[in-house]
Amino acid sequence: MRLIEKVWFENHAAKWWLVPLLLPLTGLFWLLSSLRTWLFQCGIKSSIKVSILTRSLTQVTNSVALRRYVLLDAQPYTITDAVNRQVFNSSFVINNY
Repeated sequence: MRLIEKVWFENHAAKWWLVPLLLPLTGLFWLLSSLRTWLFQCGIKSSIKVSILTRSLTQVTNSVALRRYVLLDAQPYTITDAVNRQVFNSSFVINNY
């Protein structure tokens, strides 16, 4: 266990010296994250959402059936085979855009 963890989790006397030192960092973190949220809401920063259809890693054999997968706002993909698939969604920030 690191020293800071010992001080924080085990009622050490130095904990009460550590709290006032970390409090300004808490305020700074709140300010920066609020600014970042505001930049996204105003459209100054932008992000894209990506959806990927992948094969599932499970070894379950399905019967051949009609399956539909929807990736974000695209038309449904209709697949007729016995392969398990998964849809993954994620968002990416576009830097320098």
